[in-house]
Amino acid sequence: MSRLDETKFEDEKQQELELEHGVGSELERQHAAALARKILFKIDTRVMPILALLLLCSFLDRTNVGNAKILGLESDVGITDNQYSQGLAVFYATYIACELPSNLVLKKFSPRIWLPSLAVAWGIITMCLGFIRSFGSFAAVRALLGIAEGGLFPGIVLYLSSMYTRGELALRIGIFYTAASLSGAFGGLLARGLSAIGPRGGLEGWRWIFIVEGLLTVVSGIIAFIWLPNGVASAKFLTTEERDFASERLANDNGGRFNPAIEAEEAFRWSEVRRGIFNVQIWLTSTAYFAMLSGVYSFGLFVRLSANPVYGWFNCY
Repeated sequence: MSRLDETKFEDEKQQELELEHGVGSELERQHAAALARKILFKIDTRVMPILALLLLCSFLDRTNVGNAKILGLESDVGITDNQYSQGLAVFYATYIACELPSNLVLKKFSPRIWLPSLAVAWGIITMCLGFIRSFGSFAAVRALLGIAEGGLFPGIVLYLSSMYTRGELALRIGIFYTAASLSGAFGGLLARGLSAIGPRGGLEGWRWIFIVEGLLTVVSGIIAFIWLPNGVASAKFLTTEERDFASERLANDNGGRFNPAIEAEEAFRWSEVRRGIFNVQIWLTSTAYFAMLSGVYSFGLFVRLSANPVYGWFNCY
């Protein structure tokens, strides 16, 4: 074989290898894309509904006090409008104070244990609101409710970061946050139906709102404990191949920032706290979020009260 023939043969061989490699890479990309879609579908249908249920219960249990006030909470317990407002405020004070510590605990313990435990805890505390007898007990139970509920939303966001890549996370948080809107959509109707239970068992109708809705939250927490996985690596609804692939794509996402192994070894540093405090983007986002929630909670806690004398309790929804 001449030198020219050898060169031609080597060129043809190289072209065949490049063609095979290109076809193989394309098939691998298609397989990876199909596998990612299957994983996302399973997580979206197995994890997101449970988290949305917990958030729904959270918003119901923090705003149902407005319904109870209409039905006679103040007169039965013997508190003034000012004391009622103080009871509302103390909830948010403890709520804000417990958000960061709760996430630090979540990083040390299993999300499958911590998040359902919070739900069960605030469900029991909500039930206790049905047995308050004075302003002191009202304020104390509301403060405890803030402690229990404070870790849910930031905990869910941290938990979802171990399930989705950064690009997928924003959409899922937006979708699941719509559960808060559902609490306003039928929370009043639910409270109206529950109030019809009383007076029974020596308890006024508004007390049954707290007792039954708190019990529903406890049941939701138990469901979450049974069905929520700790992460994609331990999700029983995924196959072995899917678990390995999901863990790998999270480890490679955003330069490995959300690698579970790195996250577990990451130590608390005050420098990161300072970086967050002096981040302008965080302050701008927080301001917008504050403005939004001011309207949401004002409607949930006070609008129904001002509408009640004119339109009646039921029609303010």
